Amino acid sequence: MTVVGRKISGLDPVSSAAGADLIAIVQAGVTKRATVSQIASGVTAGDAWGDPVDAIITPDADGTRDLGLTGTRFATAFIDALDVTNNIVVGGTVDGRDVATDGTKLDGIEIAATADQAGSDMLMARIAGSTYSNVQDMQNLFHSTGHISGGTFTDDTDGTVTIAAGTGLIRATNSAVAEIVFNDWAAEAGANVALVDEDLNYIYVEYNAGSPQVIATITKRSDLHTNIFLGTVYRNGTTLHPTEATQITVGDHAALMVLRQVETMPFAHVAGGATSEIATRKIAITAGTWWDGLTRFTTAAFNSGTGGTFSYFYQTVSGGWNEVTAQTDIDNTQYDDGSGSLATLSNNKFGVHWVYIEQSGNISVVYGTLDATLDEAIEAALPTAVPPQFEANHARLISKIDIKKSASVFTAIQLAFDTVFAASPATDHGVLAGLGDDDHTQYVTKALFDANTILAATSDDTPAALTIAASRILGRKASGNIAAMTAAELKTLVGYLTDLADDISPTLGGALAGAGNAATDIPVAINTQTGTPYVLVAGDAGKYVRMNLAGANDLTVPLNSSVAFATGTRIHVRQVGAGATTIVATGGVTISTPETLVMAKQHATATLVKTGTDAWDLMGNLTTV
Repeated sequence: MTVVGRKISGLDPVSSAAGADLIAIVQAGVTKRATVSQIASGVTAGDAWGDPVDAIITPDADGTRDLGLTGTRFATAFIDALDVTNNIVVGGTVDGRDVATDGTKLDGIEIAATADQAGSDMLMARIAGSTYSNVQDMQNLFHSTGHISGGTFTDDTDGTVTIAAGTGLIRATNSAVAEIVFNDWAAEAGANVALVDEDLNYIYVEYNAGSPQVIATITKRSDLHTNIFLGTVYRNGTTLHPTEATQITVGDHAALMVLRQVETMPFAHVAGGATSEIATRKIAITAGTWWDGLTRFTTAAFNSGTGGTFSYFYQTVSGGWNEVTAQTDIDNTQYDDGSGSLATLSNNKFGVHWVYIEQSGNISVVYGTLDATLDEAIEAALPTAVPPQFEANHARLISKIDIKKSASVFTAIQLAFDTVFAASPATDHGVLAGLGDDDHTQYVTKALFDANTILAATSDDTPAALTIAASRILGRKASGNIAAMTAAELKTLVGYLTDLADDISPTLGGALAGAGNAATDIPVAINTQTGTPYVLVAGDAGKYVRMNLAGANDLTVPLNSSVAFATGTRIHVRQVGAGATTIVATGGVTISTPETLVMAKQHATATLVKTGTDAWDLMGNLTTV
């Protein structure tokens, strides 16, 4: 009988003759014991050893402790299963894994766990006793009933519709915390989606006791937990008007929410970022907090009076942009007229300047395109053209500055978020600065007036002060503006008053005086004629026309279309010579008199008074009928 053992001085197993009750097997000075009967019967892994192993198994030449490998020690003993009653404590690794450390991760696996664990079986980090604790709870609370894919509408061209198969999420009950489950539905083109004519039909996928189905109804449902809303269809006979864009889509919902935010509300103001004026035409902007899409960011405070600079932009002829860097003052003399160069503001006009901020905090100002009045500046619309980087959300409009030409202070600052800054707004018109300046062309200032001045207007209707000199009277000639008239001008204007009624007696050159029945001494212009016939002219209005002829003669009254005497015009006629003077009416003119139209005799006088367009009265010393 042969027993496997090892000499003290060697590492490899050796054979030795049997014969003793105990074979000593020595490993590194430690004795392992087995009975002869056990060895004789063939000890294998899993068999009972007579006495327990006293110590560790000594490593072999490669430094490892191999059990059960062919060709090495204990190969026979460990080729079968190894039954272990007590705990196995491993100080190193098993197949390269640190079991002592990683093994704690196995503690969370429930007893009898299977490969198809449900969401409710998978616990999440929680505080003991929490109402919600697993993956399914997370699904229920953070997702909603809705469409994921499919469910498109097809017009069947006969008044019916086909709804495609699709996928979604749905709940079994109308509760926001009810279990939400993935589901597929089949295509539907039958009675379930029969459309009511001339009505709006709502298309849903309903839970239907766990067998989701597509239905059409004219009643809008409020339960959006057990119903997936796919859209609407309006039917008008065989013509359909479908709308799928209104469906509630939950697939990739986070990305869709981000996209909508960026496209519809890309920029929002939270706090700060307020523009104000400091020193002379310099600007300060407070630190700001903003949103750009779903990104929250802040900008530092800016002050162009303490070293901060900004860039000015205005357009080139070709539609590009000129940039003027390192600016500190808002321009108070120029604007962008589109010529490629800056134009000079007109006197008393206003420039508009648009202030932009970049996410980095850089400030840019775009010249306005108006040579504006104050109202135009205040009501100025947003720029129709801006540098291209501004359009790409590189910079955002935060304020508008209005400034009068050559002014040292801003007229107004308006923020893009609807706040207007004004320094100590005046509540009393009298406290406004500059009211006495001569640049207020729309006003007439107090300094222009004294006891000899009245308010009038120039030829373009601009208010003006009119001074009345001594010996003048206020009036208006046949043309022109109201004016202070000289005596000669007034004489021409009122020359027809020569034959005034007996109860007044005006006197030029001094105070008007007189009493009833006094003779008039107002000078009157005289027109002596020696030819016949004589046709009255416009200059005869108010005159004394003397017909000095030896033979018979005529004085003709023309049509109004030829000479437009004013109604009320008086013309005095005297027959100076021996020849009889006859007043002749041009065809179309009517002269009314109780006598004839012939002067009575030499030195007779008569008066014509215009009473209508072509109507005159004649009175005086005339030949009787």
